[in-house]
Amino acid sequence: MTPQVFYHGNDMLVVVNELKNSSSGAYTSSATVTAELKKLDGTSLEGANTLAYVSETNGKYQGIISDAASTSGLRNGRLVVIADDGAGIRGVWDFMVHFKTRADEDVD
Repeated sequence: MTPQVFYHGNDMLVVVNELKNSSSGAYTSSATVTAELKKLDGTSLEGANTLAYVSETNGKYQGIISDAASTSGLRNGRLVVIADDGAGIRGVWDFMVHFKTRADEDVD
């Protein structure tokens, strides 16, 4: 999997699409979903951020990783997303992240 790009000093939108209950297969709108940016060693860079359910969607959740996350000087990290739909129904996703500085050539 290609690492996700996060830009130093920028708010970054995190989106989870089509989250489903693993028992029923139905889209869920009631899960507690968090996203946490971490160093490669697992140390938290900001703490967990709650992703809110987007009303009238099929399991879409989104939230912001703040520009205050301490990514300066880092090249790589991890984004850990946890979804808990109660009654022992829990999912964990661990993504590689590449930190970059936004430059003129990044703008279309």
